[in-house]
Amino acid sequence: MLLLVTAGTARSSDAQQPAPGAQAQLAPYRLPSLALVQPQAGATVPQDKPTVVFRFASGDSADPVDARSFVASVDGKDLSTAFQIARDEAWGSLAGAPNESQNTVALGAHQLVARVCSIRGACNEVSATVTVVASASATVVDKTAADRKRTLIDLLLAAAKKLLSP
Repeated sequence: MLLLVTAGTARSSDAQQPAPGAQAQLAPYRLPSLALVQPQAGATVPQDKPTVVFRFASGDSADPVDARSFVASVDGKDLSTAFQIARDEAWGSLAGAPNESQNTVALGAHQLVARVCSIRGACNEVSATVTVVASASATVVDKTAADRKRTLIDLLLAAAKKLLSP
């Protein structure tokens, strides 16, 4: 390479110079990935434990995920405070935080939306419908309670018959 110096300026004789006004194009940061992993698509959650789990990962090695940016809402209500957040996942209850006065979720379909961003502001959002169903254990408890009630009534009727019979 030959370097010519004239009157205080330096220039390279074999270096390529960009055309005047041309700028280098940089690719934008890729969005972080975000997925609802529990419940799986089409699956349901029980009403007594309506927990959902999200996983996220950086979309670009030069732009890591800011886990603190994770937000979630159910049917338009912000439930971000009900979620525990780790480096690459977040989990929480559709019913809200345990210390809230209204800590139940209605049976049926609910619209769930979550969002996470990278440290440089590239954000990704996921939306899903999650169906809450009656808990199997609650059904068993209700059935057992009904059976006990019926048995108690039968015993009381049998005792009343003995007392009233001559």
